[in-house]
Amino acid sequence: MAKTYKVSSGDEYVIVTVDDGGSYIIKDMAGRKVFLSKHQAELMKFGINNIIKGAFKKGDDKSIKIEEIKQ
Repeated sequence: MAKTYKVSSGDEYVIVTVDDGGSYIIKDMAGRKVFLSKHQAELMKFGINNIIKGAFKKGDDKSIKIEEIKQ
């Protein structure tokens, strides 16, 4: 069963859906979508993790929230 998450920082957010096969669908606030196969997602995971870690290192007041959306 696919899982959907809302990743937000303040009033900006993206919706990330992970399907059973490991593929990702990322949708921004404007409704634009990016489809990533399992292999593409694995290749990008390193970059995404570094971006998130960098956001926490900055020490600003913005907090990144990740919440699962029940369907």
